[in-house]
Amino acid sequence: IEMTSAAFVGAGQSTPYILGGPWHAGDEVMISMLLKNDGDVAGSANLRIEIDGVITSGDSISLDNGKAGEVKLEFPIMVSGEHLVNWSVVSSDGIVDSNLSGSILIPVLPSQVAVFEIESVSVIENGVEISWLAQLSEGKERSVILKFGAILDGIKGEPIIEERLLMPGTTYGTVN
Repeated sequence: IEMTSAAFVGAGQSTPYILGGPWHAGDEVMISMLLKNDGDVAGSANLRIEIDGVITSGDSISLDNGKAGEVKLEFPIMVSGEHLVNWSVVSSDGIVDSNLSGSILIPVLPSQVAVFEIESVSVIENGVEISWLAQLSEGKERSVILKFGAILDGIKGEPIIEERLLMPGTTYGTVN
């Protein structure tokens, strides 16, 4: 029997990449894989995972015959420990190479801890200067939004909002 069909194979590697590590409880994990359509016609495919009994599917990509593209999926892991993730490439309109499924073990560390302290508040000529410090526990850098402001007689003043990239360890700063 001869049929025209999309036929998906791994483009280069037949296992997905795990991106964005190391991971801490509450982080998003991204897995990504390159596929190639070796079939006769266009088709669509996506990445599907099963973790702790929950199945999640990524967005579908459409590939013309002979073309390659990336399937990816981002998902949170809320608990630390080793997590077994079963993955597979699926297609509703094409065939998928039997090598495009398997299991990956993802190590997840405990959540990082961030502690913020105001070291000093000084009245200066043109306002108030606040010296602060932030301590981030061991792990990866984190983007945080710091919001400073005054409350006078229960009325909040205009806040100063600052985005910072905190590295593990201690970061010092001042705001006027």
